[in-house]
Amino acid sequence: LIGSRLYASDEAAVHQNFKAGAVAANGDDTVRSRVLDIMYHPLMPWPERYNVRTVRSEINETWHGRERELREAVEADPEFGGEPFEGLATGDARVVGAIVGEAAGLIRGIATAGSIIETLVAEAEAVLREKAPTWLSDRL
Repeated sequence: LIGSRLYASDEAAVHQNFKAGAVAANGDDTVRSRVLDIMYHPLMPWPERYNVRTVRSEINETWHGRERELREAVEADPEFGGEPFEGLATGDARVVGAIVGEAAGLIRGIATAGSIIETLVAEAEAVLREKAPTWLSDRL
């Protein structure tokens, strides 16, 4: 949840279009996949046991469910898949989706990381002030 929220922060080192995509998306707009991991593997190796959730994009629509075929293409030609790299550089969110989870629908705007953390802390404090006394009285 926090990673998705901070992805849409002023300080996040991603193109503004991806930040805007994170704000516009909801959880149903995302897909968990290894497609980007496979395409980026020659430059950014990522452990096999992990995958990533992104906003749906042309790359995912083309290759999701065809990961074995994609891996073979990348292994045969490390230059394969230049389009997602270009999409990252130009901020083309149609080609490569923002890297956010199912919590995307909870993101309401782009803000500084500091203000995001301040809001998170203030909301947590409010919940604790309201609920903690009842939690403690239930235990006594």
